[in-house]
Amino acid sequence: MWLYPTSRGLAGVNGIPFTRFEEGFPRTPAAFVRFINSGSAHFQAVAELVYACSVSLTVPAPSSRDDISLAQAHYPRHSTFAKGGLTDIHLTIALNELKMARIISWNILTVERSRHLPSPPLTQTYRNMKPTIPLLFSSILATVNAGTYSLSDTVLPSSFLDFFNFEAIPDPTHGRVNYVGKGAAVSQGLVKQSGSNFIIRADSTNKLDPDGPGRDSVRLSSKNTYNNHVAVFDVHHMPQGCGTWPAIWEKNPNSWPEGGEIDIVEGVNDQGPNAATLHTPPGCSMPSSRDQTGSNTDLNCDATINDNRGCGVHFSSGNSYGPAFNNNGGGWYAVEQSPEGINVYFWPRNSGSVPDEVKHGARSVNTDDWHQGTPSANFPGTRSCDIDDYFYEHTILINLTFCGDWAGSVYGDSGCPGTCVDYVNNNPGAFKNAYFEFASIRVYE
Repeated sequence: MWLYPTSRGLAGVNGIPFTRFEEGFPRTPAAFVRFINSGSAHFQAVAELVYACSVSLTVPAPSSRDDISLAQAHYPRHSTFAKGGLTDIHLTIALNELKMARIISWNILTVERSRHLPSPPLTQTYRNMKPTIPLLFSSILATVNAGTYSLSDTVLPSSFLDFFNFEAIPDPTHGRVNYVGKGAAVSQGLVKQSGSNFIIRADSTNKLDPDGPGRDSVRLSSKNTYNNHVAVFDVHHMPQGCGTWPAIWEKNPNSWPEGGEIDIVEGVNDQGPNAATLHTPPGCSMPSSRDQTGSNTDLNCDATINDNRGCGVHFSSGNSYGPAFNNNGGGWYAVEQSPEGINVYFWPRNSGSVPDEVKHGARSVNTDDWHQGTPSANFPGTRSCDIDDYFYEHTILINLTFCGDWAGSVYGDSGCPGTCVDYVNNNPGAFKNAYFEFASIRVYE
């Protein structure tokens, strides 16, 4: 059996996912390791997985000089050897040169990941191996899905306009909104730098003709696209007011719902708490029991049913959305997408649990440390929803619409006056606080 890594995970013969070969065989590298190390595996082999990462290995000392010579011959270009005392030898090897069977015969103890890079093709097959040899290589395979990500994009107030495209399109959610282009948004003051922050707002001065276009606003979409990544949003204020429907989200720009959608921040009519939601093509669903602080809504993520409600999670923090969020000075949202799953985090501005790397915009983040604080929403990768298959090539979007499919349909239940469209048309002053205020956005890959 041959294995090789692809952009969608590990594949087997002729590209068939190796889960097809045996019922219960794990999909992801980390799950593969857990499966073997669980003691339930009866394999006589171990995959020689090849990835382009630099790693540091600490191995027990070889039993003879012949083993050292063999290792040096095996890694002639990409390895360095240094004596680490009487019992250990330390190696630094490019992981795309790593031959797992050789190193495992010495029992790998530790691996340290330095940077995640694309995976080259696999060049070897399984190697025969006795099942009694300890398979202590979980940290190597974890480099593929490890929690460490390096900074790839920093969006500060001075660079907001360059980072995003302005989508002057009809609102897909049928809102009472008129999305304007960059020129109109700048000239009307709908987007602007304000001190050390950046403002994104809707028009709050003009009454609307009932037969004319909706309220001027903006819909921004990042020029870059992302697969596995972390995005951190430092938000000081979000739009509030009856009829408002703000969102910070991600999706594939070309083929919705193909490629999936992740709603990071979303709500309507000032009704908290925040909701994080996934929308997908048919076939993706979430388990009811998950490691999160929020509460599940629907479990089926299919955008073609249930009026496109998707599979959502309501946050447990009352100050995660709307006026309560703004009155608390805002906070930080973060989304992590990896083959293991999608996590959405929220930390209020005054929280003592905000990771320093989030608060200070570090050049790398390790979400393994964040997991000590449970995410607000957890969408695990499972057989019912392979993350890499359903979520890929995402742009980051920020928009503010009014009424429409959601805010309009529940307007009467939100304690708001009149009808949604009449209110938006005739009360421009009600939208003076309908604005986002960002300090930064940072994306890590």
